[in-house]
This record gives sequence, C-alpha cells and structure tokens, in this order.
Amino acid sequence: MNINNINKTGRRNALWLGSIVGDAFVLGGHWIYDVEKLKSSFPDYNKPQNPLPGTYHKNKKLGDQTHYGDQARHLWQFLSENNGIYDPDRYREAWLRFMNRYDGYMDGASRETISALQSDLLFGSGSDELGGTARIAAIYYWLEDAQQAIISAIDQSRMTHDSRQATAITVLIASALQTILDKPENESHLSVFETLNMARIQMVSDDEYDMNLINEAFDTANSLQDFTAETIAKNLGQSCHAKHALPVMLAVLKHTENYQEAMKLNVMIGGDSATRAMIIGALLGAKLGTEAIPQDWIDIMRD
Repeated sequence: MNINNINKTGRRNALWLGSIVGDAFVLGGHWIYDVEKLKSSFPDYNKPQNPLPGTYHKNKKLGDQTHYGDQARHLWQFLSENNGIYDPDRYREAWLRFMNRYDGYMDGASRETISALQSDLLFGSGSDELGGTARIAAIYYWLEDAQQAIISAIDQSRMTHDSRQATAITVLIASALQTILDKPENESHLSVFETLNMARIQMVSDDEYDMNLINEAFDTANSLQDFTAETIAKNLGQSCHAKHALPVMLAVLKHTENYQEAMKLNVMIGGDSATRAMIIGALLGAKLGTEAIPQDWIDIMRD
C-alpha cells in the first residue's frame, strides 16, 4: 500500500478507527503493572482479550472499550448528532448526562468533573493524565477546519483534565495529527515521531506552553537504546500521569510504525496502556490508513 495515495477522508476514517480499535485491543491488559503477570496471563497477545477477573473493568467483555474509549465514542456521537459542530456548553450538558448513567469504571478525573459541571464550572479536575487527550480522534474525524479543531480539542480535554501538562500534550498531538492530515508533499517522508518533534519545535518557538515535560520526554525517548516492553516500563514508567505516558508513547512510535507491532508493544509495557493506545492509534491510523488495522481486531469489537 502506498500511504501517499490515502485521501484525506480515508485518513480521518483511519485515525478514528485506529484509536478505538487500539483501546479495545488493550482492554484485557489495561492497568496491569506487573510485566511478568502480563506475559504469563497473555502469552500470545495478538488480538483483543477479555479483562482478567478482579480488574477495574468488571462490567466489560471481549471487544468492549475501556472507559476512555466509551467517552471518546460519546464525543464522536455528540459531534455526529450536531452536524460535526463542537459546542462547548452543549457538550458539557451531554457529557454530564452520559456520565451520570455510566456503569463502567469511573476514574477520579471524571468524578471531579461531574461535581464541577454540576456546580456550573467549566472545567473539572486538574489532572495531568491523558484521558482528555485520548478523545482527540473524535474531534479530528469530524472537524476539518484546523483552527476550530485545535480549539475544540483543547476545550474538551481541559473539561476533564485541566492542567498545563495535559493541555500542552493535547496541543502536541493535535498539531501532529493536523500535519499528517494535511500531508504536504515535501513532508511525506517524515515518521510520526519526527512529525511530533516538528510540532514540539513549533510549540517552543510560540513560547505559549510549559514545555519542560515535553522536552524531557523527547530526551528520554531519544536516549533509550533497548525498546523491549520490560525496558520501557522500567525506565520510562507505566502510570497514567503525563510524565510517564508521553515518553512511553514516543518510545513506541520511535521503535515502530507498524500498527500491530505498536499496539502489542504498548499493551505489554503495562499500566495505562489504553490512553496510550488511543493516541498512538490515532496517529498511526492517520498516517497508514485503515488497511494497517487488522480486520480481525475490528471484527471482535462488540459495537
């Protein structure tokens, strides 16, 4: 397949599918921090898996989304019902209705956001986790105007994760996605990692964001020599927090641009593999197209 022949509509389809399929793929191993347990529980993690008993996803089955994927799908549906227009006030109302009846895992950022929105605040938690950033594929599926897309991506992310670090990473991912979607001919040779680095350099020159965490993440990923799951987990971290999630994503993308390989490596690193999968999946989907996403993974998805 010649990736330069994928049209813009195809890339938008693929970035969305790449994101939610990635989330469903990691469901079985999500939030398992013991790499050895992951290896023994899933000796051949080559397709989506059922969550283990006693995990955070007790109401989930093979082919479901994690709670991150469920919120992304809700945002996608909201935009679908509103003709691809992101209205911040209406989205908050819709999100609050959705979450008040949600029966999946409720993380701290979501609980704090529910409380904040019910008190007529615009933004919820100050979390630096990437649950808001992970919903970004829904925005870039629907919104084709670059300025509106990045404004909307930032707002929906800040709604649940209102921290400088999470916002800066949302801008980083959004800028890279837009570059891939626009795909200037003279940049078609760039890898996703290189495209992210270009976005980082532009953010530094704009002098608008706190770049310390992002710069350190690139330095860490560039210094890594061994890209096994065990080494990445040990040296870069596994937690939901930005200081671990971003360098891990960068390391995965620096090591491989094969969608399947990236997803397998990511899940076996352990920890919060779901937000990472959704972001990695959107970036690789946008670049490679739907043909890069295994059809049998798509077929396993329940909805």
